[in-house]
Amino acid sequence: MPVVDRSTQNTSLFAGEMMAGLAKWKYPQAQMLFVLCGATGMRIGEALGLEIDKYISSDCRTFRIGQKARRCTIEDPLKTKNAVREVDPHSSVAELLREFVSDPESGFLFQSRNGKPLPSSNIVKRHLHPALKALGYTNPITGTARAGTHAFRRFHNTYSRTTRRAREDSTNTGWGTRQRT
Repeated sequence: MPVVDRSTQNTSLFAGEMMAGLAKWKYPQAQMLFVLCGATGMRIGEALGLEIDKYISSDCRTFRIGQKARRCTIEDPLKTKNAVREVDPHSSVAELLREFVSDPESGFLFQSRNGKPLPSSNIVKRHLHPALKALGYTNPITGTARAGTHAFRRFHNTYSRTTRRAREDSTNTGWGTRQRT
């Protein structure tokens, strides 16, 4: 096995101030996606694959991860078998989600004008990178204002581990990588 030098790995991580800035981004759909991914640690494809009538409870306090979107289509299976799970976002995130979902009763939570899931590449190029640049973010490895969507998962994991309210159970199983015991 090759030896991995972690210091050269491009593992971007957002600080709390950066997430607060992304939560105020000027485009509501991208803003909600940033908040949801940062608050829950969902993979971007899992968030883009959420269908309102199939996977989100009527009060938006619970949603089920059961599919993922990639390149504007739904793909099976999810990345791991443990990725199929229920997520209970913080009450403030659930309230934001309820306001965001107020009109449509079906369809994808994050969809294009023609009703298909948004492509993650467009989110990154048109929203995430410009937002990071506007917020003055500098990737410590590349020196650019760019980061990938996995930085939301890293933020969630770091925040969960450093917050007293976080339970060990939620940091391990909420990611959809470990099996519940």
